[in-house]
Amino acid sequence: TTLLDLDALARHLADCIRSREILDYQDGNVEDDGMTGLLRLATSVIKHKPPFKFSREGQEFLRDVFNLLFMLPSLKDRRQPKCKSHSSRAAAYDLLVEMVKGSVENYRLLHNWVMAQHMQSSHAPYKWDYWPHDDVRAECRFVGLTNLGATCYLASTIQQLYMIPAARQAIFTAKESECKAYNPRPFCKTYTMDKQPLNTGEQKDMTEFFTDLITKIEEMSPELVSSPCLLSLELIPV
Repeated sequence: TTLLDLDALARHLADCIRSREILDYQDGNVEDDGMTGLLRLATSVIKHKPPFKFSREGQEFLRDVFNLLFMLPSLKDRRQPKCKSHSSRAAAYDLLVEMVKGSVENYRLLHNWVMAQHMQSSHAPYKWDYWPHDDVRAECRFVGLTNLGATCYLASTIQQLYMIPAARQAIFTAKESECKAYNPRPFCKTYTMDKQPLNTGEQKDMTEFFTDLITKIEEMSPELVSSPCLLSLELIPV
């Protein structure tokens, strides 16, 4: 009978958890069942106290599991943390608990990391009315435009462009984001009408804005104008 090498299995599971791509969504509509299974299996293996649990590699893995739960999004990686769904986070917490059982050093490390989260210098102060769910995308996964005051004509223009198959495809191929809504303020600062940036507090006629947009597109480089998406725009009656 061949005995199972629990230490080798624990190391292999640690590598699988580290290398697994981020599949969980912030709103919980998509859950990474594979990650949840890996975490639960790792917890079962660690219960048998393999040497990996007490090694330096085990301490590094403990930090990795901690980051699965508490890694903050950044400009370079907005999809953190890796565990967002209830099931995967519960499995990660169970694994943390099992990693510190019977190991004073592991407990000390985890205690220091948790306490550091509560230091005043660990992060910028939150607003008094801060509510995390305010920044979460709707369950339908659709994203709208942030209303800057009088920018309804922008939303109407986007709706018209969306009805064009080529333009719609261009929108779908844009880089995916977890933003709750798109803020058009940078666009309003860049786009000009009558040689002036768009005033977000001034309402404009949608037809006038759409005509100006098409005119600017026609004045662009020939390569851009000849693209299927922009050729479709010229077929729209204004």
